[in-house]
Amino acid sequence: PAMSTGSLSSDDILQPDSDELLLVQGLNDKLVQEAEFARQQAEEIARREQELVLTCVTQIETANRELADLKENTIAREEVSVRQGEELAELRRRNFDLEQAHVELSQEKKEMQKCLDVTATRQDDLASQI
Repeated sequence: PAMSTGSLSSDDILQPDSDELLLVQGLNDKLVQEAEFARQQAEEIARREQELVLTCVTQIETANRELADLKENTIAREEVSVRQGEELAELRRRNFDLEQAHVELSQEKKEMQKCLDVTATRQDDLASQI
């Protein structure tokens, strides 16, 4: 609109220049597009974040199950180790007892052999006297 050299009319103030209007509309459209792009990006980021959270939860659950299995295996192995230690101690006691019995039996055998030798000598003496 043409402007008079005096003051602006109310029509001039209320109706912006069509070029300005197109510029503002273009800027608004661009901002709307940028906002839509930002919204789509935010949704994609939220979707990826949700996937990562689910992946992490799954991995943590798997790790917890594996840890529980390892704990059970460790406890079972410790129990076996303790039991084997007890069995080993019992075998050592039995071995010691058997060694002691062997020593005692060896002594008894020597004494019996002496008795047999004495008896055989007496038998020979008696046989020669007869």
